[in-house]
Amino acid sequence: KGILQTEVMERLDHRHLNYEVPELSGQIPTCENMVAMIWRLLEPKITKGKLERVRVYESQDLYADCTAEVEAGRAPEQVAVGAKETISKETGRRAWRDR
Repeated sequence: KGILQTEVMERLDHRHLNYEVPELSGQIPTCENMVAMIWRLLEPKITKGKLERVRVYESQDLYADCTAEVEAGRAPEQVAVGAKETISKETGRRAWRDR
């Protein structure tokens, strides 16, 4: 909870995302971009256990997930769950997959 407070809430809460969050500089603050940014902030700070998923809701039924693939050599992927679309952070390529 402390990591979430310092790395996410203090950085994003009541901020103008376009101008006050350096990690989003030059990006449109969509759910997909925010979830990937939050993953990059949290993942290196987790020392006990492993970060499995970050989810950001835009509305009640629209959200984006960021998960880490366990398979060797695979980069963490950003998944727009509602659309079943996977965007590789490493290559930026889009692919479709079943949930």
